[in-house]
Amino acid sequence: MLRVVLLSLSLIVSSFLLHTYIEDIKAYRVQGKNLGMFDKVRIRSYSQKGIEWTVEGKALRVEGPMVELSEALLNSENAVLKAKKAVINRDTKEGRLEGDVELESKEFRAFTQRAEFDLKEGKVWGKDRIKLVQNNSKVEGEGFEIHIKPLRVIIEKSRTEME
Repeated sequence: MLRVVLLSLSLIVSSFLLHTYIEDIKAYRVQGKNLGMFDKVRIRSYSQKGIEWTVEGKALRVEGPMVELSEALLNSENAVLKAKKAVINRDTKEGRLEGDVELESKEFRAFTQRAEFDLKEGKVWGKDRIKLVQNNSKVEGEGFEIHIKPLRVIIEKSRTEME
């Protein structure tokens, strides 16, 4: 009799644990796609031009090949990109930065609200307004293309201010 009761209890506990495990796995599947959430993440990526990128964020969300980072920081020896949000395609290493985007290099700092980027090519571009600050001068414009290595900056519809 005691064996039957112990066997029944062990089956009940096992089924409860299995049910809990299955519910946890379902939380990571959305509409048939794999989805994962991680905190405080660091990823390394390498470009064709010899740039090593370290991609960091406070929270990382993965859905298929797309990676979404909040409080994103993309760091290389030549430049640092910061934004409130970054979305990166892991296959193409292309993506976009959104919200208080800042690009900092040894030569200048640039500010915009949205930018597209290609980690393989080491290129950042966009159509939004941009403000570039270098020593005592400011350049503002609408539309830009910045190549990280070798450094080349193109700003469309620009206006320069010297101090």
